[in-house]
Amino acid sequence: MLAKYHLKALDGIRGIACLLVIMAHYMIQAGVKGRYGQQTGALGVIIFFALSGFLMMHVTRNLEFNVKNIKIFFVKRFSRVIPLFYISLLILYIYQKIFIALGVDSSFFWPLMN
Repeated sequence: MLAKYHLKALDGIRGIACLLVIMAHYMIQAGVKGRYGQQTGALGVIIFFALSGFLMMHVTRNLEFNVKNIKIFFVKRFSRVIPLFYISLLILYIYQKIFIALGVDSSFFWPLMN
């Protein structure tokens, strides 16, 4: 069974990585010249992937590698990620439809969906 670990020290780093990616999307849309937007986003993605890999190894380090544990891991992982993904998509879709119906420029939300 997967043990529940939470390393609070990594939450801030994860938040910074997320903000770097969001900032890069806005910089690209705003027309910032040069590679700063791309490099900022790439750095955020690299940090996020490194953290994800570390955390997956940290959580599963004491598990026996077998089909049952792999299934448990993926079921728990998907049950946490997929609902939030669809809720986020639904919220962005509703906001965009409201802005379009009101005749307001909804391009502010485009980087979040891109």
